[in-house]
Amino acid sequence: MPAYLKRTTVKVPDDVDRAMRDEANRRAMTLSEWAREAIEAHLPASGAQVAALATSPLPVSPCVTPLARYWAIIDKFGPVADQQLTCACHVHVEVGSDEEGVAVLDRIGGWLPTLLALSPRAWRQDQPPTPMRVELLRLAGWRAARSGLVGSLIGPDGRPAPAQCVVRALIEHVTPALEDHGEVATVQDLSDAVFGRGNGSAVQRAVWRRGGSLAEVVAAAAIHSVGE
Repeated sequence: MPAYLKRTTVKVPDDVDRAMRDEANRRAMTLSEWAREAIEAHLPASGAQVAALATSPLPVSPCVTPLARYWAIIDKFGPVADQQLTCACHVHVEVGSDEEGVAVLDRIGGWLPTLLALSPRAWRQDQPPTPMRVELLRLAGWRAARSGLVGSLIGPDGRPAPAQCVVRALIEHVTPALEDHGEVATVQDLSDAVFGRGNGSAVQRAVWRRGGSLAEVVAAAAIHSVGE
């Protein structure tokens, strides 16, 4: 069955993380810029390219991590696993108790669609939209996934507003935490950059509209992944 369920776990020790950030600061670069430069330096020897894509616009040769959990997913969801190739990254964050976890989830729920709008890295030709649901949060998520940063987003107050305004409100909301970690300028610069160029799916659509093939869409994603 054509499905791709491959799990890779990367753990970065705190001392390595600090060393990476110190080197990036020493060279007046963001951590992302430094990481892209390091990746680009090692790519020629491997013959590979990195493309920050959430799914492949082109046919792939799928494989499955040989664990019971992933085979059970394939058996249960059939066509969904058959048709989808998803590349994702998630970060584990420790909480002190179940009560703290519930409190965190309760407070970030309204902001998740905004983060979703900032993050799309893929676009698939002829992919039907997700059916809309009546619940406000699901509607906000659908809007963010469908349109990204183009047009309006639904903020945590349940009201639509221009995407840039909602993102700015999110940054203002978390500014105290960003100040504690010295990351206000970095987040603001990254926000300005993504609104200047569009998120990954916007870049890919632009290549397609100019008459590019799907192969050119992937090639453009690889260029932006190491040089954006």
